[in-house]
Amino acid sequence: MPTITAGDFRKGMIFEMDGKPMLVVDFQHVKPGKGAAFVRTKYKNVITGTIREESFNPSAKFEQVAVERKNAEYSYNDGDLYYFMDPETYDMVPLNKDVLGDAFQFVKENTMCSLLSYKGSVFTVEVPNFVDLEVTETDPGFKGDTATNVTKPAIVETGAEIKVPLFINEGEKIQIDTRTGEYLGRCKGIKASKGESVPPFLSTDKWKGAADMEITERVAYLKGLAEGMELNTDKREGKLLAAIIDVLEDIALELEDIQDEQAELADGLDAVSDDLEDVEDVVFDEYDEEDDDEDCYATTCPTCEGDHLFLMSPSWRMAR
Repeated sequence: MPTITAGDFRKGMIFEMDGKPMLVVDFQHVKPGKGAAFVRTKYKNVITGTIREESFNPSAKFEQVAVERKNAEYSYNDGDLYYFMDPETYDMVPLNKDVLGDAFQFVKENTMCSLLSYKGSVFTVEVPNFVDLEVTETDPGFKGDTATNVTKPAIVETGAEIKVPLFINEGEKIQIDTRTGEYLGRCKGIKASKGESVPPFLSTDKWKGAADMEITERVAYLKGLAEGMELNTDKREGKLLAAIIDVLEDIALELEDIQDEQAELADGLDAVSDDLEDVEDVVFDEYDEEDDDEDCYATTCPTCEGDHLFLMSPSWRMAR
């Protein structure tokens, strides 16, 4: 198995200690004024569920445990049992609430998640890093309150509570980082896909749901994200991003026109092909009736190497 150091710890990572698999629940790199740096780690025994806190030297080595990840769609809950549907077999997998993790408070029904299991037993659920949720309860916002460093509590549609800027109102959709529970911005534009959202600071390797979109939808989605970030076009970075989006929008429209022209051309070729077949049928029906063998002969076509019947006249030849 591959080895990692305590300095590599990340939430959700599985490492082996004393022969047992441990899940990193939380970690913090600490550099005291005196003494060596260390990694304060909260970890959970995957088998027993016991949680402990311990400090490790950043260079301490551990074996990384191989776990199985399987996609499953969150369907509903019944008390402390949460049911996930296997998208391949449509079987329902019930899980206890204690294996879901803190990030699951931001997950709504029909969201695609990943079930992590060790030796056939699910020990935690990975949720999308970014979700779009509607604000269902918060104090009224006031026009002109554009500062993002002053916040107020808000309840989203899953029942979770987060801090949002003063200008956010009930009914608005906001984007949340499920790893930290932080507000990222307002949601505008097209969603990537069911259960999958993309952060405002977009990178292509994380733009998974948008892979199934048409090019025009992708550009519209990117434009919506930029608007949700309340892009400041007075600054150089804002001007650059706005210009890139405009160019992409023009390219997308050109591609749409090309695709339409290709479709029209294909339809035209089909029509011409049908007309040629009709002409050939008429011509050869007439020769069949006349049974004029002297003007007909069979030979191999030099182009397709197939056998064809040629009709001859003093001035022309036609092949079928």
